Amino acid sequence: MKKLLPLRSALADPTHGTALALVLEAVAAAAQGLLALSLGGLARFLADAPKPAAGGAGMTWMSRGAVGMPLPWGASAATTAAVVGLFAVMLRGGACLVLEARETRDAAGLAARVRRAILEAALVGVRGVSIGAAVTWPGEVELGARGERARLRAIVHLAVLAIVIVALDAALAALVVALLAPFALLLRPVRRALRRAHASASQGAIATVDASRDVVEHAAMWATCGARAVVVRRVDALSEEGAALSARAAAQRTLASTSNEILAAIAVVVLVFAFAPGAAWPRPMLVPVLIALVSTYRPIRDLAEASAAIDRGARALEALGALGALGVSDARASLTSSVVAKAPFAPAPLSARGLAVDVGGDVARGGIDFDASPGAVVAIVGPPGTGKSALLEAIAGVRASRGALSFGGRSLAGAGVGPSERPIAWVPPSPPVLPGTLAENLAPDAPDDAARIEAARAVLRALGDETIVALPDDASLGPRGRAVSSGEAQRISLARALASLSPALLLDEPTANLDAEGERRAIATLREAARERSIVLVTHRQAPLSLATTVIDLAGSGQRLVGAAEAERRIA
Repeated sequence: MKKLLPLRSALADPTHGTALALVLEAVAAAAQGLLALSLGGLARFLADAPKPAAGGAGMTWMSRGAVGMPLPWGASAATTAAVVGLFAVMLRGGACLVLEARETRDAAGLAARVRRAILEAALVGVRGVSIGAAVTWPGEVELGARGERARLRAIVHLAVLAIVIVALDAALAALVVALLAPFALLLRPVRRALRRAHASASQGAIATVDASRDVVEHAAMWATCGARAVVVRRVDALSEEGAALSARAAAQRTLASTSNEILAAIAVVVLVFAFAPGAAWPRPMLVPVLIALVSTYRPIRDLAEASAAIDRGARALEALGALGALGVSDARASLTSSVVAKAPFAPAPLSARGLAVDVGGDVARGGIDFDASPGAVVAIVGPPGTGKSALLEAIAGVRASRGALSFGGRSLAGAGVGPSERPIAWVPPSPPVLPGTLAENLAPDAPDDAARIEAARAVLRALGDETIVALPDDASLGPRGRAVSSGEAQRISLARALASLSPALLLDEPTANLDAEGERRAIATLREAARERSIVLVTHRQAPLSLATTVIDLAGSGQRLVGAAEAERRIA
């Protein structure tokens, strides 16, 4: 566990559960050995027990077994051994269920803490946090944690089985085959039903994780609208739900894998009651030894898989440490507060001088200059890959930049992210939906502000989205609630920005997901909003470009100011 302990320490996880895991694994292995020994005792009794004399009275060979029922030729000891074997299998199955569920919950909880650390790092401005990190690293760390547990469990299991094998003699392999072959067919519908239940639980867990990933992918945008507290709260809830679903799926998977052993042990008891005298059983310890040897397959396989998983988890931890995503504890207080300051900005000019960002190792066209006073609309156009969206991200404060940026003469250099730090409302391309309520999506920094919610609903009406307007404030949206189309998500994002208190709007392809009528309504709504706000937009479409009072063309060797008519002609 040495490679994984630094992460657990960094995230203040006091419960490793390793001791309990090893105890449960030892119980499981011991129960497996007890089953082998009980079968060996049964076989030895069957080989050594005296048979009734030929022609003897029918009841002379009946005796009473451990369960008080008449049994053939004094098979009480055989019945006892079979019942002990059944108990051992049930004990092992129960121990494995508890162990698998606990291990899965612990590992999933660790992954959830990693996911939260990455999210917090993104929300407080740690550079380099990406969707790839949020998607890959928590899973790798979870695999590493499970691999370390699996390695320790496999070692304990093999040690106990080795002791059992040394103590046994070989016997009755044929009995095992005779018992298990019929049940291989009988168990097929049982295993199919359990697989369906496991698949359902797994799909629910995947949907929950996907929702968390979507939030992390757009963390920068949520940060600009002051949604830190609600985003962290929602991701925590989703992570807890995902851990519970993963634990349930793991328990069902373990139950499916042990059902054949339980039913086979029941078959031993049934066959003892139904067995007729006269059989001869050479080498009665063959079966227990064979069972013990076969039982070593899984722990040996687990050892190999665990080594690879531990290496993957260790690499993910190293990457997390290099990024600094684990060193965000000092910023957590700002993320857990449910109160976000109102934007202190009044309408004023948004100005840039030499503003540039790194795009593919190059600087975006030498920097741009603009002055966007209230009522002005600055459109940025140019071929793909010239850094248009990156420039909007720089203005929003979620991407490093060069040059000067100010609002009302006040420099925004060093300003944080969010409505209390910058006068910005940002509508990114393909805007996301927060897996929460409608109110949380319309006003994530103030979901209880009735005036804000009503203002956002008014914008939705103007945009023609009566379906969303008809939903109550507490309607659940996203994977665990009502599905939202890309067009609806676009209108919700526009409504959120226009209903905010921010005097400057950043619009990245604001009509990309709308049909012709939706685009017409959006342009009319934005034209009205532009009378009192500064707008900087990026577009490849003619309709949004009609709003522009200034057009910056990034094509060629540097920025060029062109008229709206020429810009429309270029992108036609």
